Amino acid sequence: MPFSQLHGLYNDLKKSGALGQWLRLFSSMIFSQAVTLLFYPLITRLYAPAEMGLLSLFVSLVTVIASVACARYENAIIVPAEDEDAFTLAHLSFVILLGVSVLIFVLTLVAGHSIALWLKAGNLRPWFPFIALSVFFTGVYQIVTALNVRFKYFSSNAGYNLHQSTVNTGLKILAGYLRQGTGGLVVATLVSQVTSGLSLMLGFVKKQPRILALRSYASLHRIACQFISFPAYQVIHTLTNTLSGQLPLLLLTTFFGAEKTGLYALAFGLSFRPIQVIAGATSQILSQRMASRISHGISVKQEFFSALQMLTFLGSIPFLLAGALARWLFPLVFGQEWTEAGIYFQYLLPWLFMVFLSSPFAFIPAVFMKQRKALMIEITYCVARILAMATGVLLHNIYVALALFSATGVFFLGYALYWYKQLIVNFDTR
Repeated sequence: MPFSQLHGLYNDLKKSGALGQWLRLFSSMIFSQAVTLLFYPLITRLYAPAEMGLLSLFVSLVTVIASVACARYENAIIVPAEDEDAFTLAHLSFVILLGVSVLIFVLTLVAGHSIALWLKAGNLRPWFPFIALSVFFTGVYQIVTALNVRFKYFSSNAGYNLHQSTVNTGLKILAGYLRQGTGGLVVATLVSQVTSGLSLMLGFVKKQPRILALRSYASLHRIACQFISFPAYQVIHTLTNTLSGQLPLLLLTTFFGAEKTGLYALAFGLSFRPIQVIAGATSQILSQRMASRISHGISVKQEFFSALQMLTFLGSIPFLLAGALARWLFPLVFGQEWTEAGIYFQYLLPWLFMVFLSSPFAFIPAVFMKQRKALMIEITYCVARILAMATGVLLHNIYVALALFSATGVFFLGYALYWYKQLIVNFDTR
């Protein structure tokens, strides 16, 4: 990107008011992730890859369930013109979340042993009932984050990330020195989620006490019907998206062992955290601004292309350097037993770069009420990823599985990004 173009992009964002918001949120989030990354070389020397693999499986199960635990009504919170409707959506999301969490708790008590046997994760069996607790507080985070985005309390969301990463990292190190293994990792994750979630929720209530006003069944039913397109299309869409994204973590333990899962988790986690920081901050700013402008019929093409250019500029060199140096850096930084994770990292990098570019704009189909097509794309994407992983499993070759998994992601995310662009352009030329 030429310097003059970059300078123009800077001015566009500055004039729109998005630059200051983005920088405040980004700086807070990057610091919170730096805390985790700084201590990762110590954590990888306190735990074996197999122990980290079982934690990753636990988190993966939570991630899949929590992605639809609110029936995606939390995504609608930024849409209504009236704040009262947004609060009613938050109440509806919370009620659904509570019901799902109770259901998961009962299911893990009744069928936990069978699930552990199927996943070949017997050491994780005692912790299965706590999946419900983790799902609940992940859902609380999703609801309150959406409320904070609506009211532009971006610093509150950044504060949550800082609190969670600090507590989580500190407790993992403590549990590692106490030789608590997988159990210590799970407890550290749970405690950080609960304390951070409560802090985030209480912080919003303090700013907007109106949220505490009880809603009638009639108002919940009305708002549920009004925004029925969100669960109707986004539940299956999000479930397939999350499931396909978590597919390696769910399958590697069963077919290749917990050690391979741990190696993959390190490679994926190290690359995905920085992506979450930048893409997450960008998405929070863009979703609020673009949804508001589109609802008022105002052009958003300039904002879309400016953000895409910024992401491309920020990501190109770091991704290239990371790919070139991974095999040398991983054993040096994390220890010799994590060498193979560097190879996995290189296989995943092309897909992760497309995630970096496309994920900040994933809200666009919902804003234009194009959930049906988004769902069809996502289902096809999920099937393709399952076939990619299955090919590697049948060949008993984890490298083939990861290479095909990554290539599938590049193709489908590239198409999704092109579609988002077309929606924006068509809106401007309507």
